[in-house]
Amino acid sequence: MPVTLKPLESYRDDFTFRNSPEAIARFPFPFPEDQYMYSVNIEPATPGAPGSIYEHWFDIDEHYRSETAERAKVLQKDPQRCIVMPHMHEACWDTLEVIMTHLAADYPELFRLTRDGDQWTWENHVQDIRQSFTFGDADTLPYEPLEYIGRQVQGDFALLDQRDNDLFMDAGIVTGPADWSLAFDAGMSFKQWHSPVPMAHELGVFDRALKYLLNIQVDRPVRRLNWTMTINPRLDTSSETFHEWGRERGMVTPENVGRLVHLRVELQFMARLARSNALMFSIRTYLIRAAAAGHQPGLGPAPAPRAARPAAGAGRLQGPLPLPADGGGLAAPVRPRSRGVTDGRAGSGAARRTCDFHGRTAAAVRPATTLACAGRPGAAQKTQGESTWPIPGAFPPSANATAPWARSSKTGTAWAPPGPTSPSTWPTPTRRSAPEPA
Repeated sequence: MPVTLKPLESYRDDFTFRNSPEAIARFPFPFPEDQYMYSVNIEPATPGAPGSIYEHWFDIDEHYRSETAERAKVLQKDPQRCIVMPHMHEACWDTLEVIMTHLAADYPELFRLTRDGDQWTWENHVQDIRQSFTFGDADTLPYEPLEYIGRQVQGDFALLDQRDNDLFMDAGIVTGPADWSLAFDAGMSFKQWHSPVPMAHELGVFDRALKYLLNIQVDRPVRRLNWTMTINPRLDTSSETFHEWGRERGMVTPENVGRLVHLRVELQFMARLARSNALMFSIRTYLIRAAAAGHQPGLGPAPAPRAARPAAGAGRLQGPLPLPADGGGLAAPVRPRSRGVTDGRAGSGAARRTCDFHGRTAAAVRPATTLACAGRPGAAQKTQGESTWPIPGAFPPSANATAPWARSSKTGTAWAPPGPTSPSTWPTPTRRSAPEPA
């Protein structure tokens, strides 16, 4: 099905990003019921219905121009959003081949790939690119292979090296993370970068997930949905840019909640790479404002809230808010929202300190917010930094709280520093970039 691309829109500053009715209709709402709990919600990534986000391995939609332009801005400002450790170069070429092959086959009106042995020609009709190169020779591309193809596809990519019966995040291009940092997580094992997530470890979620992922076979990809909330349609909510977006959480009022608050859903896609045996972990992000979420076909009115409290670990999804129908609030019953839980997470804590990627102590940040999420002020050095992230239920303490807040890793309440088995030094990432195009 041909894709109709929209003109450039922005994910920052004036936030001109909007979903068309077609994009709203295909939005992957992540809650099959009115109650949420951690689970290993992995399924085989079989082709979905035509036009759905599950139709192809890599979903290209109306926001392609805007998302790739946003990625170029982030990389120009912060080159560390693309990290490749020396032993991951083969996995990067693997990734380039997989993405190019699928894009050319699934979207022939937008992309074309011609191969003659190791002599390849790649055409991107949207970005007006025609590049001939030698497969396996990075000097024949304007960027390293992961960054080159990453600039031309929607979604973030982490490449996981499989060794010692574990997975390690040793390469990636991540410019639109949901409250985490590639520079911080690079080199961590599967459980280390998931260590902040509350309750899931006790429930054995990550033990089961890791066992499953280690056994993924070539051409047998899997997928899952993940979710959180974002203020404004901002893709880059990374640790490094917390100072830019953290304050936005204090802007939400009953009158504008339907306009400012966005449901952020990630389609996480995992595929085994044939040459390197690495696991490609793609994170395709979809944003929808709360006021628009109720307009998907077949949704219907939200169920009335129940009096009974959910079991421990469950994120109770309540009914619609009684807000004014003025375009800023929620004008009609919509899908239930979560109270005091984001991505099924809840907890509390106090920050001690955090360090940036170079080991320098960063200033502690206290968010002046009225929502249940806190960000982190910068990427942290894995062998030195330690911090916790409070999510104190429905609302955080007031701005007069004495404890400084910070966050240092993917979702959750507290990051446990790597144990004694972790390396004391980390391989130096390599990256080469050509000058930004005009």
